[in-house]
This record gives sequence, C-alpha cells and structure tokens, in this order.
Amino acid sequence: MTFLVNNSPFAGREGQFVTSRKLRERLFRELDTNVSLRVEETDSADSFKVSGRGELHLS
Repeated sequence: MTFLVNNSPFAGREGQFVTSRKLRERLFRELDTNVSLRVEETDSADSFKVSGRGELHLS
C-alpha cells in the first residue's frame, strides 16, 4: 500500500497525522513493535510504500 499525505481541500480538518513528517514518524514508530511490517520511502517526499503479510495485517 502507498500512504500519501492528504492534499484535498478538506485536508487538516480531522485526523491526527496530517503532515508528511508526522506520517513518517508514526510509520517508523510502528516498525519498533511490528517486525513483519516494511516501510520504504519513495522518490516523493510525501508518500511511503508499506508492505506487510497481507490485507488484514495492514488494516
């Protein structure tokens, strides 16, 4: 799955992690406890490729 920062007109109105820096911090903090999760940074500064063990693992 690719996680992106919300850039719609309603961005920032709800949710806790609304910037790419906060999203990156949250994903990499999850790596400390979730050993089968993989997070790769992409060419774009505001997107991250997240891999796991299946659909239920990433939900």
